[in-house]
Amino acid sequence: MKKQFDPQSFPRAVWLILGIVLAILVEFVDYITGPEIAFNIFYVLVIIYFVWYVGYRTGYVIAVLLSSASITINALTGHTYYSDLNNFVWSVAVRMALYLVIVVLAGRVHQALKKEAENNLKLKKANEEILALANVKSHFTAMVSHELRTPLTAIRESIRLVHGEMMGALNPEQKKFLGMAERNINRLTRLINDILDFSKLESGKRKFHFQEDDLNTLLQDSAKVYEPLALKSGLSIEIECDLSIPKLFFDADALSQVINNLLSNALKFTEKGSVAVGTRMKGPFVEIYVRDTGLGIEQKNIPRLFHAFEQVTLRDGKRPEGTGLGLAISKQIVDQHGGEIVVESEVGKGTTILVRLPLQAKLHCVEEIE
Repeated sequence: MKKQFDPQSFPRAVWLILGIVLAILVEFVDYITGPEIAFNIFYVLVIIYFVWYVGYRTGYVIAVLLSSASITINALTGHTYYSDLNNFVWSVAVRMALYLVIVVLAGRVHQALKKEAENNLKLKKANEEILALANVKSHFTAMVSHELRTPLTAIRESIRLVHGEMMGALNPEQKKFLGMAERNINRLTRLINDILDFSKLESGKRKFHFQEDDLNTLLQDSAKVYEPLALKSGLSIEIECDLSIPKLFFDADALSQVINNLLSNALKFTEKGSVAVGTRMKGPFVEIYVRDTGLGIEQKNIPRLFHAFEQVTLRDGKRPEGTGLGLAISKQIVDQHGGEIVVESEVGKGTTILVRLPLQAKLHCVEEIE
């Protein structure tokens, strides 16, 4: 990579010598051309050079010297404007004021650009540090989650065997406590899986396998899994599919995870009524919607729904269980499909979450994305 030229790498003395040579050259050219040539612009360039590369204070000195020299040279070359003393003094004052103003303006511009460059450098370093910390965090999270998942699987299976009385009969008290342990192990496993999924998505290491599939079938299969849970809570799940929707390119496992997250949240925050899930055509998009008759969400809290590890406090002051990663994971999956998630909600009346997927699959969606 070609190294960028850095003026600061040159010693100040070098810039000073070059500036003096430039000033002498300008004075010489001004002398030999005579008063017919408007030469102020060249003096201004010399002043800006000194301010830029040598220093602010040196620029003031050079401005005074050059204004005096230019007046002297004009007088020596026969400029008739200086035949009157008053005109001469006035010309000296105006020219010196002009050059000093140039010093001030050039100095301020130089300082502003220098400060901006320093701030950009600091910002670049800060971004690099943040990126490095994010990579360390992602690596650590993935490593810890992976290492925890293996022993948890063994513990869960052991508890399941004992709780299922495959190792012998249990009394009611033993069965009760083993049931509690099994539920908490399952919950902990779900939390670890969420963290691991989010870590892979965040670092771009999750693989997506896109292929042509039936979105309605996927939706129906996912919704049927939650029917027993809905009945247990006194709710109903209504499935409404638009049969005119053609087959689309998508990752079935990933979209199933999204639908499961949305249905799980809808049932969790709905005390009575129903949850409707379905598909419909919407212009160049296909919409998957999950609509509930639950608590609803305040408008100011909707953007926070997709923040990782953040959960919205409910109306009764309680916070829902979980990592707060479900919707953050869902959004990243939908983003990878070229779609978007939209939340419509009214407090006390319920929430509708829309997943919009493009009808025209992008070229990269046909291939495997890593």
